[in-house]
Amino acid sequence: MAKKDSACLLEYFFGSNVLIFLAFFLVCLLSYANSFQNQFMLDDNWVLFGPHGMLNRSFLGIFQHNQGGSFYRPIGHVPLWVFSRLFGSNFTAYHAANFFLFVCTIFFLFVIVRKITSDAPLSFFSAVLYAIHPLNGMIVNYITASVIAVFVLSMQASFWCFMRFSEHGRKRDYMLCFVFFIFACLSHEMAVMLPVYLAAYLFFIKKESWGNGVRFLSPFVLFFLVWTAIRSQDHIFHNRVSGPFQAIGNITAYFSTWMDLVTWYVSNLFFPNKVLFLWSSQYGTEHLLRNLIFFVLVIGMGLYALLKWKRSWQSFFLVIFVAGLLPTVFSCFLDFPGIWPIIEPHWFYFSESGFFVLLAWFLLTMARKNSFIGGALGVGVILLFFIHCWDYNAKWKSQEIYSRYWLSLNKGNWTPYDALAKSLMDKGDRQGMLKCFVGLAELHYNLPLTYK
Repeated sequence: MAKKDSACLLEYFFGSNVLIFLAFFLVCLLSYANSFQNQFMLDDNWVLFGPHGMLNRSFLGIFQHNQGGSFYRPIGHVPLWVFSRLFGSNFTAYHAANFFLFVCTIFFLFVIVRKITSDAPLSFFSAVLYAIHPLNGMIVNYITASVIAVFVLSMQASFWCFMRFSEHGRKRDYMLCFVFFIFACLSHEMAVMLPVYLAAYLFFIKKESWGNGVRFLSPFVLFFLVWTAIRSQDHIFHNRVSGPFQAIGNITAYFSTWMDLVTWYVSNLFFPNKVLFLWSSQYGTEHLLRNLIFFVLVIGMGLYALLKWKRSWQSFFLVIFVAGLLPTVFSCFLDFPGIWPIIEPHWFYFSESGFFVLLAWFLLTMARKNSFIGGALGVGVILLFFIHCWDYNAKWKSQEIYSRYWLSLNKGNWTPYDALAKSLMDKGDRQGMLKCFVGLAELHYNLPLTYK
């Protein structure tokens, strides 16, 4: 009788989107309750209050000029433009708005996974793991990261509309899918991978022919080509893309450095003890043998998994996760060698859903085989993510705290030196400020030596 009552409660819960949304709201609130008092930092002040910031731009101006000097993300900046007029300098209000956007991304992740897997508990658990992982908390902690939330929501909306189109064949859904794809491209550059994800959906989930895939996705590819051609007219584009072509001259160093960056990101998915929103690596072949062995092993395991799972949702989510990493072959080396090669976890906020779905599936499978061992493992993972999430939130309390934390882990980027120097200058700590500039000078002095 008790089992039947529990089953009824679960059925009632998963049958109510309102209850599910409220549950995600509570999960996120528990995970990010210590984020709402985090102050403005890094790009926040410049993007919001600078001479060309949101408060000093018209709505039309967002679409007429680059943001941050290097990026053209007007759709992503629309909410920030609105927030700046509503909240002014109230950082708590910005965090609250970002928090709501983050909860929405978690809810829509659940909706998409449930549609693909037809497994509500798995979908819910996947979304919870995604929500409490500290790599994903930047949207809440970093005020100007609302741009990233808009990017993820646009990707999710486009993907959802495409699933509806593939199911019902309505042209309206296809057009909406295309519109949201454009919104995503105007929010973040990683949106260009969406056609790849849609192709994977057609192949693994809908089991469509290649001909239908080309027919459905050719407008997306055409838009990408036109968009790239337009952006390439900007001189900033040429400056940013010069790095990969310089770095690839030494293919072994290029590969090894790329693997260093990807390994850092993937390792923090499993054990998030060195989380940063930007990680850099010195260009070179120091870990070449290790990286080569690891690469071969991972490729081998991936191919084995695909052969075993065939055209299934497990294969789909594995491909989504791996495909999301492919742009890093190019993006890790932007501006190289003006800055050490970098990787940023928010590049994968859409594609990494594949990792969390497969992790949830593994944990639930273990729990169904042995409730004690599987349950203990699941609880352990949740506690691990949650504890690191709270700890990481605390690092965002002020620019000085985060900069010192950043420099304690990774010194290959000028940003934490500059940010810490400004914080110390505001405190009147002249000696500390000068030490930051010495560190920054040493970094730039050594930069040419990293590329031979």
